Amino acid sequence: MSLYLSDISQLIQSTLLTECNSRHRITILGTSMGGVLAMYLTQIFDKKIYGIILNDIALTVNWTSLYALYKSMKNDLGFREVRELAKDLSVDEKAISDVQLPGHFDLSYQADVWGMNFHEALEGFKGRMGLIYGAESKICTKQRVASARGFIPNIKTLEVANAGHPAPFNLLVCDFIQSQMDV
Repeated sequence: MSLYLSDISQLIQSTLLTECNSRHRITILGTSMGGVLAMYLTQIFDKKIYGIILNDIALTVNWTSLYALYKSMKNDLGFREVRELAKDLSVDEKAISDVQLPGHFDLSYQADVWGMNFHEALEGFKGRMGLIYGAESKICTKQRVASARGFIPNIKTLEVANAGHPAPFNLLVCDFIQSQMDV
């Protein structure tokens, strides 16, 4: 995760925050793990980030939710072949293997009996926040959405009916994203 964060930071710095583009308002959209990275980017770029939009990831991820996500990678016969799953998701096989390693998540977070808490990553962030979540999501549960609303009172949320994790980019979701970007 720290390598992903470093790579994304370098990309933003070299393409969006160059001298000729230094006044850009950046809104970052992060889905699932990408949403966690979006939260950490607010610490790196501070006021240069106008807003973040999280797709089916809240400020806390329950341990039981992580287990459910891990379990969802299984089928009736056990774990699917990495090659087959990578092909279905259109990603490199190594990415599937790497995200399942215990040391994959190497960014700081607070842990408690409920799960992984990312509140610290957003401390001091004054930008706009949006949260999209699937009504049937096991990762971004209604309880976690309510908790996020308590921590960030001005957060705008969108529940996507009949959606799990992550919420699909349908017309409703795309309209919400545009509204959060002032487009």
